[in-house]
Amino acid sequence: MNAMTTSPQLIATGVSVALNDDEPPLQIKLSNAVTELNIYCTPEETDAFSEVAHASWEQRASRQIGKCLGRKVFWCIAEDGKSINVLVSEDDDETWDIAVTYPASVLEMIISEIAKELADGAE
Repeated sequence: MNAMTTSPQLIATGVSVALNDDEPPLQIKLSNAVTELNIYCTPEETDAFSEVAHASWEQRASRQIGKCLGRKVFWCIAEDGKSINVLVSEDDDETWDIAVTYPASVLEMIISEIAKELADGAE
């Protein structure tokens, strides 16, 4: 028997970005009371975050940015336009292994935190 519950509200999510000596050097941590997702990417990949707000999954326009658990991470705006989907998959954005939905405001937080971390790392 399978059970599922739904919640109409998205959980507030914290965003932290760290510049490490590892490869890839940027770690993006998305965490809340229920989940934590760590994504690793290069500074060059992060430019694509500015395109995610217009990247519709339905139009197959997701943006591949970073890796999680050695798998590709795809980002897209949800159909409601108020949230983003983060899809972790070996191959593409249609057959994901992990899918997490966050408030769309998380996208701006990610972009802001990456800019701060890269500026601090350049000093």
